[in-house]
Amino acid sequence: ATSFVKNTVSNVSEKMYKTNDRGYMDESGNIVFLGRLSRIEKLNGTFVDLDNIERLISNFSKNIKAYAVIYRDASVSVLIVGIYTQNEINIRDVYTYLKTQASSIQIPQLIVRLDAIPVNGSGKVCRKAILKDIQIRQKNFALVDAGEADVKSKLKTIWRSVFWFIEDIGEQASFFDLGRNSLQAMQIINMINNAF
Repeated sequence: ATSFVKNTVSNVSEKMYKTNDRGYMDESGNIVFLGRLSRIEKLNGTFVDLDNIERLISNFSKNIKAYAVIYRDASVSVLIVGIYTQNEINIRDVYTYLKTQASSIQIPQLIVRLDAIPVNGSGKVCRKAILKDIQIRQKNFALVDAGEADVKSKLKTIWRSVFWFIEDIGEQASFFDLGRNSLQAMQIINMINNAF
Protein backbone atom coordinates (compact mmCIF):
# COMPACT_ATOMS: atom_id res chain seq x y z
CA ALA A 1 0.00 0.00 0.00
CA THR A 2 2.89 2.43 0.70
CA SER A 3 4.10 1.94 -2.88
CA PHE A 4 0.95 3.60 -4.22
CA VAL A 5 0.53 7.37 -4.01
CA LYS A 6 -2.05 9.88 -5.18
CA ASN A 7 -1.86 10.47 -8.91
CA THR A 8 -0.99 14.15 -9.43
CA VAL A 9 0.07 13.78 -13.07
CA SER A 10 -2.99 12.58 -14.97
CA ASN A 11 -6.61 11.68 -14.39
CA VAL A 12 -6.29 8.09 -15.71
CA SER A 13 -6.55 6.70 -12.15
CA GLU A 14 -6.62 7.97 -8.57
CA LYS A 15 -3.40 6.21 -7.55
CA MET A 16 -0.06 5.58 -9.19
CA TYR A 17 2.89 3.36 -8.31
CA LYS A 18 5.85 5.02 -6.60
CA THR A 19 8.98 3.68 -8.35
CA ASN A 20 11.60 5.90 -6.65
CA ASP A 21 12.66 7.11 -10.11
CA ARG A 22 13.36 10.81 -10.68
CA GLY A 23 12.02 12.48 -13.77
CA TYR A 24 9.77 15.11 -15.24
CA MET A 25 7.28 15.52 -18.04
CA ASP A 26 8.53 17.65 -20.92
CA GLU A 27 6.43 20.07 -23.03
CA SER A 28 5.44 17.22 -25.39
CA GLY A 29 4.09 15.08 -22.54
CA ASN A 30 7.03 12.65 -22.60
CA ILE A 31 8.52 11.49 -19.31
CA VAL A 32 12.25 12.22 -19.04
CA PHE A 33 14.06 9.80 -16.70
CA LEU A 34 16.77 11.39 -14.50
CA GLY A 35 17.72 8.48 -12.23
CA ARG A 36 16.75 6.98 -8.90
CA LEU A 37 15.66 9.07 -5.90
CA SER A 38 18.08 7.31 -3.63
CA ARG A 39 20.76 4.71 -4.05
CA ILE A 40 21.91 4.24 -0.47
CA GLU A 41 23.41 0.83 0.20
CA LYS A 42 25.20 -0.84 3.06
CA LEU A 43 28.92 -1.45 2.57
CA ASN A 44 30.87 -3.28 5.27
CA GLY A 45 28.43 -2.14 7.98
CA THR A 46 28.19 1.50 6.84
CA PHE A 47 25.56 3.12 4.63
CA VAL A 48 26.95 4.83 1.53
CA ASP A 49 25.13 7.07 -0.93
CA LEU A 50 26.17 5.85 -4.38
CA ASP A 51 24.67 8.94 -6.05
CA ASN A 52 26.83 11.18 -3.86
CA ILE A 53 29.97 9.26 -4.85
CA GLU A 54 29.05 9.72 -8.52
CA ARG A 55 28.52 13.46 -7.90
CA LEU A 56 31.89 13.80 -6.18
CA ILE A 57 33.69 12.24 -9.15
CA SER A 58 31.71 14.38 -11.61
CA ASN A 59 32.78 17.44 -9.58
CA PHE A 60 36.41 16.47 -10.22
CA SER A 61 35.75 16.80 -13.95
CA LYS A 62 32.53 17.70 -15.74
CA ASN A 63 33.74 15.50 -18.62
CA ILE A 64 33.42 12.32 -16.51
CA LYS A 65 30.27 10.26 -16.21
CA ALA A 66 30.57 8.09 -13.10
CA TYR A 67 28.56 5.00 -12.16
CA ALA A 68 28.98 3.59 -8.65
CA VAL A 69 28.15 -0.03 -7.84
CA ILE A 70 28.89 -2.43 -5.02
CA TYR A 71 30.29 -5.82 -5.95
CA ARG A 72 29.45 -8.56 -3.46
CA ASP A 73 30.46 -12.19 -3.21
CA ALA A 74 30.83 -14.61 -0.31
CA SER A 75 34.03 -13.01 0.99
CA VAL A 76 34.01 -9.35 0.01
CA SER A 77 32.00 -6.22 -0.63
CA VAL A 78 33.80 -3.73 -2.86
CA LEU A 79 32.83 -0.20 -3.91
CA ILE A 80 33.50 0.13 -7.63
CA VAL A 81 33.03 3.12 -9.91
CA GLY A 82 32.89 2.84 -13.67
CA ILE A 83 33.88 6.06 -15.40
CA TYR A 84 33.32 7.11 -18.96
CA THR A 85 35.10 10.05 -20.52
CA GLN A 86 36.29 10.95 -23.99
CA ASN A 87 39.22 12.86 -22.48
CA GLU A 88 42.46 11.43 -21.12
CA ILE A 89 42.31 11.20 -17.33
CA ASN A 90 44.69 9.95 -14.65
CA ILE A 91 42.84 7.63 -12.26
CA ARG A 92 45.34 8.42 -9.47
CA ASP A 93 44.35 12.10 -9.73
CA VAL A 94 40.72 11.08 -9.16
CA TYR A 95 41.74 9.12 -6.03
CA THR A 96 43.80 12.06 -4.75
CA TYR A 97 40.82 14.39 -5.22
CA LEU A 98 38.42 11.98 -3.50
CA LYS A 99 40.70 11.71 -0.46
CA THR A 100 40.23 15.46 0.09
CA GLN A 101 36.45 15.40 -0.48
CA ALA A 102 35.09 12.14 0.91
CA SER A 103 35.25 9.82 3.89
CA SER A 104 37.29 6.64 3.44
CA ILE A 105 34.15 4.48 2.99
CA GLN A 106 33.16 6.64 -0.01
CA ILE A 107 36.46 6.16 -1.82
CA PRO A 108 36.11 3.31 -4.32
CA GLN A 109 38.49 0.39 -4.09
CA LEU A 110 38.40 0.16 -7.87
CA ILE A 111 37.78 2.69 -10.64
CA VAL A 112 37.18 1.03 -13.99
CA ARG A 113 37.49 2.94 -17.26
CA LEU A 114 34.46 2.17 -19.47
CA ASP A 115 34.69 2.07 -23.26
CA ALA A 116 31.02 3.06 -23.48
CA ILE A 117 28.15 3.82 -21.12
CA PRO A 118 26.38 0.48 -20.62
CA VAL A 119 22.60 0.79 -21.16
CA ASN A 120 19.79 -1.73 -21.02
CA GLY A 121 16.94 -2.17 -23.48
CA SER A 122 14.95 0.74 -22.05
CA GLY A 123 17.89 3.14 -22.31
CA LYS A 124 18.70 3.25 -18.58
CA VAL A 125 22.30 2.88 -17.40
CA CYS A 126 22.94 -0.81 -16.76
CA ARG A 127 25.14 -1.04 -13.68
CA LYS A 128 24.98 -4.86 -13.84
CA ALA A 129 27.15 -4.67 -16.98
CA ILE A 130 29.88 -2.99 -14.91
CA LEU A 131 29.64 -5.83 -12.39
CA LYS A 132 29.97 -8.46 -15.14
CA ASP A 133 33.27 -6.87 -16.21
CA ILE A 134 34.47 -7.05 -12.60
CA GLN A 135 33.53 -10.73 -12.29
CA ILE A 136 35.62 -11.48 -15.37
CA ARG A 137 38.59 -9.66 -13.78
CA GLN A 138 38.19 -11.67 -10.58
CA LYS A 139 38.35 -15.00 -12.40
CA ASN A 140 41.77 -14.04 -13.76
CA PHE A 141 43.33 -14.33 -10.28
CA ALA A 142 43.96 -17.76 -8.80
CA LEU A 143 45.53 -18.85 -5.55
CA VAL A 144 49.24 -19.58 -5.46
CA ASP A 145 50.53 -23.06 -6.16
CA ALA A 146 52.24 -24.39 -3.02
CA GLY A 147 55.23 -25.54 -5.08
CA GLU A 148 56.26 -21.96 -5.90
CA ALA A 149 59.75 -21.35 -4.52
CA ASP A 150 59.84 -17.70 -3.49
CA VAL A 151 58.13 -16.78 -0.18
CA LYS A 152 57.60 -13.17 -1.23
CA SER A 153 56.06 -14.32 -4.49
CA LYS A 154 53.66 -16.66 -2.63
CA LEU A 155 52.57 -13.88 -0.29
CA LYS A 156 52.09 -11.49 -3.19
CA THR A 157 49.91 -14.01 -5.01
CA ILE A 158 47.78 -14.59 -1.90
CA TRP A 159 47.30 -10.84 -1.47
CA ARG A 160 46.42 -10.50 -5.19
CA SER A 161 43.78 -13.24 -4.81
CA VAL A 162 42.18 -11.25 -1.97
CA PHE A 163 42.72 -7.78 -3.47
CA TRP A 164 42.04 -8.69 -7.12
CA PHE A 165 40.12 -5.43 -7.53
CA ILE A 166 43.16 -3.22 -6.85
CA GLU A 167 45.63 -2.95 -9.71
CA ASP A 168 48.71 -1.86 -7.75
CA ILE A 169 49.27 -2.74 -4.07
CA GLY A 170 52.44 -1.48 -2.44
CA GLU A 171 54.34 -3.53 0.13
CA GLN A 172 53.43 -1.02 2.86
CA ALA A 173 49.68 -1.05 2.06
CA SER A 174 47.33 -1.34 5.04
CA PHE A 175 44.97 -4.33 4.96
CA PHE A 176 42.22 -2.36 6.71
CA ASP A 177 42.68 0.85 4.70
CA LEU A 178 42.07 -1.27 1.59
CA GLY A 179 38.56 -2.01 2.82
CA ARG A 180 39.06 -5.31 4.63
CA ASN A 181 37.90 -6.32 8.10
CA SER A 182 39.09 -8.62 10.91
CA LEU A 183 37.12 -11.64 9.64
CA GLN A 184 38.82 -11.32 6.26
CA ALA A 185 42.16 -10.92 8.05
CA MET A 186 41.58 -14.33 9.63
CA GLN A 187 40.82 -15.78 6.19
CA ILE A 188 44.06 -14.46 4.70
CA ILE A 189 46.04 -15.77 7.71
CA ASN A 190 44.47 -19.17 7.04
CA MET A 191 45.51 -18.98 3.36
CA ILE A 192 49.09 -18.08 4.40
CA ASN A 193 49.20 -20.98 6.87
CA ASN A 194 47.96 -23.38 4.18
CA ALA A 195 50.54 -22.12 1.66
CA PHE A 196 53.44 -22.63 4.07
